[in-house]
Amino acid sequence: MDFIRENPGEARVFSEITSTMQRYNNSQEKSSIIFARILKGHSQPTNGGNAARFKWMRGIAEACHGEGIPKEFVFEQMKQYSDRSFSEEAILQSAIMPVYKTTGPAATEDPLPDEPETEQRPQRTHTIQRIGGTPTKKNSLLPKGKIGEVLSFIEMEYPEGSILFNEMTKQMVFKDGKTVDKIYVDMLTSGIRLPKQDLIDILRERYAIHYHPIRQYFDGLFEKYDYSDVEGSIEALSSCIQAKEQQLFDSMFRKHLIRSVEQGRGGHTNRFILVLVSEKQYMGKSEFIKYLNPFDGELYAEKLDTNHMLTLAQNFIVNLEELETFSKRDLNEIKSIISSSHESIRKLYTQQMETWSRTASFWASTNKDGFLSDVENTRWLPFRITGIDFRYNNWRGTGRIDINKVWAEAAYLWRRREPSEPTRDEWDMLTELHKDFEYLNDTDHYVREYIEAGELFQSATQIAGHISGKVGKTVSPVNVGRSLQRLGVDRSSNGAKYGYYIKYTDGTIPPPY
Repeated sequence: MDFIRENPGEARVFSEITSTMQRYNNSQEKSSIIFARILKGHSQPTNGGNAARFKWMRGIAEACHGEGIPKEFVFEQMKQYSDRSFSEEAILQSAIMPVYKTTGPAATEDPLPDEPETEQRPQRTHTIQRIGGTPTKKNSLLPKGKIGEVLSFIEMEYPEGSILFNEMTKQMVFKDGKTVDKIYVDMLTSGIRLPKQDLIDILRERYAIHYHPIRQYFDGLFEKYDYSDVEGSIEALSSCIQAKEQQLFDSMFRKHLIRSVEQGRGGHTNRFILVLVSEKQYMGKSEFIKYLNPFDGELYAEKLDTNHMLTLAQNFIVNLEELETFSKRDLNEIKSIISSSHESIRKLYTQQMETWSRTASFWASTNKDGFLSDVENTRWLPFRITGIDFRYNNWRGTGRIDINKVWAEAAYLWRRREPSEPTRDEWDMLTELHKDFEYLNDTDHYVREYIEAGELFQSATQIAGHISGKVGKTVSPVNVGRSLQRLGVDRSSNGAKYGYYIKYTDGTIPPPY
């Protein structure tokens, strides 16, 4: 577990921490640097028992003490970030007081309270950008003095925040035109020599500010808007889509947005694909889905890479355009990955494995109905669209829907834990709706033309023979059975043999079976 947790209910906002430190006459810039130094290399152990975690807290206290940070501030932070099972007395006696009784810079003249006031942990609405982390196995082989020398050089030459690490792409981002090569040359020029890969590992694990674009976006929405500012935005956007099953569409659209928020933050896997269906071309189905993306064209994909997880882990929206052009194999492959949440992938040119976590949700559009080819189609949410009100966008200066407010409302609904799965009644309606979008082969068409549910018990072979006589060509009994199942006529037994209870639409009454 990282020292700075990414749970929105427990994370502490960076600006609040620096603001707290300003009470002790530290400038914001200096506070930021000090705080970053304290965090580097300190990660709370997830195992090893209380002894290991007390050792971790003591290490943080020593770092704070060495920077002259008051013990009140340290105690305040320990209460926020340590395991909740630790009492305040345990934190004081086992982690803070032993350190601050030693010699060193005087942090403050104010004593700690004998009985610190119990403070309820505040519920945060967003996460902090994680700073630093544990050293990799690679750079831990360097002497500690060498690592310290490298870090000191970087801190002096490159301001805090000038080197970032994108947790979605797993790439470093340099501000002001900096690159790893430039930093490496600067270090060599200054007489500091080490392998370039070690420099990369140190930058990535010990110095770069880690950030997650999607989490940061939603955290910013919580700061920018109150719920009252955005309530009704989803309904306003949903009303711009005229759907045949409007009420069901409005509900599924709202729930798909909520699931997308959770998926984007790396939470519960969104196992659904919402599909806009219309035979009319140039209606604007794909453009509407593109409009849903709040990242100005970034974090958006219209096809899957060879390694599907890279697409799912580096984007927020995957828009499967022209679904009718997908083969049955393609659709089955999509169904197989829709439940994927993460995957370990080997890093290029190394034997190390990296875990990629999915952030993307699926949306799709098609001009044809028959794209569902299996009996089980529970992951698809297809809706027939009859029109789109283009005033939702700003193409003509008449836009009335702010997509950021739409996502802000969805984020608030996610945080409030509004149910995002279809209800039982909605499942029943979706099951019926799926029948309108099933792919029908020749046998399906024959069965629907000549057969319906009834009280006459017939075998698949008998039914196939009847249809073959009608259409003038041989029809497979196996295919007839599959088509009957898609029609909703299940295989049954009359006590002696298996068959189907049907009725021939032409009125034929064959001999008893």
